[in-house]
Amino acid sequence: MDSTTIGVLGGTGPAGSAVAVRIAAAGYTVLLGSREAAKAEAKVAELRGRFPGRLEGLRGVDNATAAATDVAILATVAESIIPTCTDHADALAGRIVVCMANLLQKTPRGFAAVFPPEGSVAEAVQVIVPTASVIGAFQNLPSAPLGDLDSALHADVMVTGDSKDAVRTVIALIDRVDGLVPIDAGPLSNTGCVEGLTAILINVNRARKAEHSVLFAPLH
Repeated sequence: MDSTTIGVLGGTGPAGSAVAVRIAAAGYTVLLGSREAAKAEAKVAELRGRFPGRLEGLRGVDNATAAATDVAILATVAESIIPTCTDHADALAGRIVVCMANLLQKTPRGFAAVFPPEGSVAEAVQVIVPTASVIGAFQNLPSAPLGDLDSALHADVMVTGDSKDAVRTVIALIDRVDGLVPIDAGPLSNTGCVEGLTAILINVNRARKAEHSVLFAPLH
């Protein structure tokens, strides 16, 4: 088992539990967090029952404990990201903080991306925790297949961030997950492009009744 400990704040929701099971199944210790530890523990029991013997490193904790880890993943819905970061800013300070949220709105023509004044949700997080190494990742992966360990993945994951060391750490983490290929997508200022792509993917998936993600293919 890898010695790096991963925390997932908001881990009881679809996105949080999905990323938690994939990383735990890859051999990491994962602390699945919630505002109430009991709720997180119940979720872990449910996930272990669904995937027996495959989630030995998964534990249920409160969000404060999940924040005090080597890599803290913010998996709450986008509207709750800033309050969550504010509540746990001291614990997140100086750590690698992964933001996987997308801010979206529904329109008559489908979902549209919404960009905060900072440029992206991840950049807004960086303002709240200025000493953290904020990384954008996992935004374009549908929760259902990501959270199903019996479903094979085949997708690229764009990783954005200003700290080369933090980017390397997150790339190494993603590389351990079967079927996911990490892609260094440049500085944190590029994250808005990645977050915005999720609105397009949702619209395509709804139209095609499928689960598409991102996959880079060579032209020749």
